[in-house]
Amino acid sequence: MNERYNLLIEQYKEKEGNTERLKAKDQIRWAEKMNTIQNRVEEIICTDFIYS
Repeated sequence: MNERYNLLIEQYKEKEGNTERLKAKDQIRWAEKMNTIQNRVEEIICTDFIYS
């Protein structure tokens, strides 16, 4: 499950442009985007776990 979590996090980071460059430029915005991505991925994994 950790592999899937990490894969989804990386895919969403790339898709939404949440890069190290953004982290260096605007740490608060980067953290907000990371929190959103993490919440979304956790919801996906929990939903799959419950309904599978």
